[in-house]
Amino acid sequence: MSGVCLTGDVHSLRLANAEQAYLPTETTELDIASRYAKIAADHDVAVTFFVTGLAARDQPNLVSTIDSNSSVEVGGHT
Repeated sequence: MSGVCLTGDVHSLRLANAEQAYLPTETTELDIASRYAKIAADHDVAVTFFVTGLAARDQPNLVSTIDSNSSVEVGGHT
């Protein structure tokens, strides 16, 4: 791992709510976190995502997939 660790909050919002016109309206913050985790792993950068309970409840399989990445740590976000 590099000497860099990135962190980010992951909410249950669909990005259409945040006026992200360049992404499909069904895209969620967890979808983006999954892509971000892959990029970080490709560059040997550690990532910690703080995921809300709602996001984890809505997409539990995606949270498990993200958490299975060895360079990712998943924590709770209130």
